[in-house]
Amino acid sequence: HHSKCLLSFRHLFCSNFLSGADLSKEESFLELEPQERDLLGSLLERDVESRLSAKNALVHPWLIGE
Repeated sequence: HHSKCLLSFRHLFCSNFLSGADLSKEESFLELEPQERDLLGSLLERDVESRLSAKNALVHPWLIGE
């Protein structure tokens, strides 16, 4: 379960984030569960001020199993 999300994160980061593509239109992003999309989308936020911090990522509901 978590490994699928991590593989998706790697793919999305390498193929889309670096090129400036819109993640919300990426098929592999849309296949994820809502909480997974929330976490990955927050981590890949281009605006540094809006991006999820590592500290907050560690308590994200998806990571802690809520």
